[in-house]
Amino acid sequence: AIFAGLSLVIAFILPDSPVIETNGHFRFSFKNIGGLFKNRTYVTILVLLFTIGLAIVPISNMKIVLYENVGADVKWVGYDSFVGCMVQVPIFLMAGKLRDFKPTARLFTAVVGCFSLLVIYCLARVPYVIIIGSALYFFGYSILLPTYRELVGKTVRPELMTTAQRLADAVIMSL
Repeated sequence: AIFAGLSLVIAFILPDSPVIETNGHFRFSFKNIGGLFKNRTYVTILVLLFTIGLAIVPISNMKIVLYENVGADVKWVGYDSFVGCMVQVPIFLMAGKLRDFKPTARLFTAVVGCFSLLVIYCLARVPYVIIIGSALYFFGYSILLPTYRELVGKTVRPELMTTAQRLADAVIMSL
């Protein structure tokens, strides 16, 4: 209840985002959305996100089984989530400063962080190792999210920004 109340207070305090003027020439149509798929850079981003999602999302959904395989119980999933938050939040807060690095370097770092999870999970024999793998994944994802949002923003027309970003979000979560 406290966090919900804080969220409402913050939502009313923060200013609204600026409205993008479209000069009345843009109307929703599937033809406009289909134009997203003619943008090769955007499609490449979607393919990259889809492959990352295919590798990571099933593992994230089956984390309880991973912990059971190393003899741990369900409480370790809570520890895992806590460590994930402690890793992600500071990096999300530094997202603006991360723009100083090239997007390709950020993407490479994010992909290495996400896929190192797979190797570490294969080698895990104790729950602490799984948490280390999860921390690397959360590190990678917290770099990946603002990076792909930025890249999508640079490659699509402003009128299709929200649609393009939501589609990218759906693709990384493997639809």
